[in-house]
Amino acid sequence: MSQLYRRKSSEQWQSLVEAQQHSGLSAAKFCEQNQIAYTSFCKWKQRFPTSQVDRNERSQSDFVDLRSISPGSDKWHITLALGDGVELTLSRG
Repeated sequence: MSQLYRRKSSEQWQSLVEAQQHSGLSAAKFCEQNQIAYTSFCKWKQRFPTSQVDRNERSQSDFVDLRSISPGSDKWHITLALGDGVELTLSRG
């Protein structure tokens, strides 16, 4: 039996985008759990790039200025967390 499709309002999509950002889930996983079309979600997410969650995340950045690593230093270890458990690690020394 097919499920009846109901069109969501702009406010509903914004609410869903913010819920996904607060959930800690990837967009794909959030859509799967909430039975939302992933492509539609991504299109709507692009319409709300300055949501409150985005502003908070930018203001709480873990930015590290790599100029603090002295050029002559032979030892360094840098790990970049890319999300969804993926990390890029750079080591020297």
